[in-house]
Amino acid sequence: MMENLSLPLPLPTLIAIVVALAVFIAVRANGKAMTFFNEVATELSKVSWPTKEETVQSTGVIIVMVGIASIIMFLYDTFWGTVTSRLLKL
Repeated sequence: MMENLSLPLPLPTLIAIVVALAVFIAVRANGKAMTFFNEVATELSKVSWPTKEETVQSTGVIIVMVGIASIIMFLYDTFWGTVTSRLLKL
């Protein structure tokens, strides 16, 4: 019988590491895949990333717009719920 085996990491984590390592080795051995990943890295270096201030402003706009959309949907739902319930009581 197997005794209580003490592993440094949980078994699923070890399996994930082994699978990731196998995928890494397979990709490194494939020339087409390496070319593709190098091209992706080149294109990502050309991306103009937003500043922190732009990200904060965009996030604020999104939060406000989601709030407005939620209020409009709530009003439509309340209106049509009231209309439907009154029609069903006829």
